[in-house]
Amino acid sequence: MTGELELQLKHIPAQWVLSTRENIKDWAEIEEKLRDFASELGEIVEGAPICRLLSQIDDGYLAEFSFPVREGTTHQSFGAGQLEDDHVIAVTHYGALSKSDDAPGITATAQQAFRQATEQKRLIGDNPTRYVFLERPAVRESGNSKAVTEIQISYHLPVWLSRLEDGLKRSVSEAEFTQIVADSGTIATSNDPGEIRAWVMSAVNRIEKVIPDAQTRACILQNCAHHYPRVQLERMRAVYDEMGDLRAFIERLNEDDELFPTRIWMDEDGAPIAYIQRSVPPWNREAYAATDDPVEKRFHACFCVMVRDAIRTGEPISPDFCNCSGGWFVQMWEAILDRRLRIDVVESVLQGHDRCLFAIHLPEELLA
Repeated sequence: MTGELELQLKHIPAQWVLSTRENIKDWAEIEEKLRDFASELGEIVEGAPICRLLSQIDDGYLAEFSFPVREGTTHQSFGAGQLEDDHVIAVTHYGALSKSDDAPGITATAQQAFRQATEQKRLIGDNPTRYVFLERPAVRESGNSKAVTEIQISYHLPVWLSRLEDGLKRSVSEAEFTQIVADSGTIATSNDPGEIRAWVMSAVNRIEKVIPDAQTRACILQNCAHHYPRVQLERMRAVYDEMGDLRAFIERLNEDDELFPTRIWMDEDGAPIAYIQRSVPPWNREAYAATDDPVEKRFHACFCVMVRDAIRTGEPISPDFCNCSGGWFVQMWEAILDRRLRIDVVESVLQGHDRCLFAIHLPEELLA
């Protein structure tokens, strides 16, 4: 595929859908399932079908197929409910879904869209990408070269800004709130990554000046974190419930890369703390392994597209900013233990360390 794709920012409202999940192998099977499901649902479908690839499995993917219908509609063979709203980076794919000698297929378009969004320093979200089939599957023939599909990649920046504002409203005066979030509305829809980055860094610095308590600042920024994948949280919670022992569960996390691909260990010399080393695995594994330069190592280890360049330039960034990454682990432990734990940033590659290290303050009663 050659040429730049046209990426658009959109807000997709919540909608009532009938959904089902299936293990699928490839796009040809997705097309087949779409046609079968659409035929079964018939005229109650009121919008373009949606497919989301929820997780990768041994021989393909766990796919969720959703069909917009009138609110309140149910069906004996499908689950009914709201498909949540999302802010997305949208791109249109024209042609067949499957790769062939004549066409690269939709996967190539999606990969190029992700590359462009990353190069533009877009804060890509964690919700599954939506594939919206703008032609009804009942009339689409397999391999139809005239098919039109919109790829909707989750975009986290508007969510980040909204959660920042929610946290600030609970912590500062109205005048201070207005001062900190000035012009945030234009940032949410900005196409200028430099403008976005400058605003975010300035806002974090303003928060540091207005709110003297470090733990309050940490909680505000932790709430801005990316969404921890729900499927992964469900897996970890199931393992913890089965084991019933926090120490043994932490040992399991450290040994099972499929469950938790990050190093974690406990320190019980004083109050019990678990330490999580975030830079394993690094964000860009190949580039990280290919360089011995410590600055480049830290650059390729960092997961945050908004501030990664500051590692190369040496630009000072408030240490508070990495509390946003700490929020990733707040979500994790809240899902596992049904309570919010205190998470501290101990080290970060953004501040010159060779790793990101977070301290998780564990409830002593669960270790008795």
